[in-house]
Amino acid sequence: MNNLSVEHIDNEKKFEILKIELQLLQTRFDKYDNIFFINRNWAVTIIVALVGAFFTTGNENPNLLVLATIVGVFFWIVELTWRTGYMDKYKFRYKYLCKMLNDPEKAQGEIKSVYDFTNFYGVEEKEKYPIGKYFLKNLIRGELLFFYTFLSFSPWIAYCLGLS
Repeated sequence: MNNLSVEHIDNEKKFEILKIELQLLQTRFDKYDNIFFINRNWAVTIIVALVGAFFTTGNENPNLLVLATIVGVFFWIVELTWRTGYMDKYKFRYKYLCKMLNDPEKAQGEIKSVYDFTNFYGVEEKEKYPIGKYFLKNLIRGELLFFYTFLSFSPWIAYCLGLS
């Protein structure tokens, strides 16, 4: 466990260290939000291209619709993995730091494992990052579930509407 003892640093410096770490965490949030946006754009572009190819070939190759569905599911899994494996760890650390900043007793002691994302964070065993809980939470997250479910089934919706 990496503990950075800060007994020799005054409270003002400790606060500055935590503030800088919070700013770094915010830049990570912005980065991952951008990655998710790009990921979704690619998913939509590829699926629309596959559905367009299906209709321009005269509905002769339904494998393109199956591939479009697989692409939607693939991009959903990629986003779930990024959210659970990376971004949620930053959120977990962010909440931990906020809790530490709001607790005067902790602020007087040690800053535990500054910017450590090893799944332990130098905190108590009960405060470890619960990866399974966050994966399930992201799996059923309304925005993701709706977007990728709609995206994955939109080729079949377009197929049904195209037959009319």
